[in-house]
Amino acid sequence: IVAFQAAHLLVEKYTTQVFAMRHARLPKFDTFVGCKLQQTPPEHLKDVYRLAFNSVCARLSWRDIESTEGNYNWTKADELVEWARANDMPVTAGPLLDLSRHG
Repeated sequence: IVAFQAAHLLVEKYTTQVFAMRHARLPKFDTFVGCKLQQTPPEHLKDVYRLAFNSVCARLSWRDIESTEGNYNWTKADELVEWARANDMPVTAGPLLDLSRHG
């Protein structure tokens, strides 16, 4: 367990240094790098997200938006878009309709 904790700490420190160096050389990417999120990142990961990515892809699922017929809940999507805008991150969204087996 001690070796695992040491390795975890080492990776955290290395990641922090790599991101700091990247941001020093190129403060803003000229391409969008992001990942799909269903909701705003947890408080302890918000800084990590902002360091690693410069955009947000809001995962929208009609099943989540209208879980019962006629009842729409855009709260999580709205909060995510507001957070992204507050952090100057462009937002893409979708797919609203996913016709795959698990959609």
